[in-house]
Amino acid sequence: EFMYMNVRAVSEYLSLSKSAIYSMVKEGDLPKPIRLGGSVRWSPNEIDTAIEKLKEKRNVPLAHTRRGRPRKLASQAQCT
Repeated sequence: EFMYMNVRAVSEYLSLSKSAIYSMVKEGDLPKPIRLGGSVRWSPNEIDTAIEKLKEKRNVPLAHTRRGRPRKLASQAQCT
């Protein structure tokens, strides 16, 4: 029997808070829920697919960014 999951079930399934679930939906990391009447539901298959995509994304190297104050470009440093 196929059951759709409410936000509490999704949050328990992923061990995340309800607000974290909605944040992940807003960021595009989780699918948008299906609206049924006054409630929202997620397909368990779509949640599992989204988690697999997040697993794949973590293996992609991130662009290195420097921390701290931006440095002047060489052309700007010579102008005094």
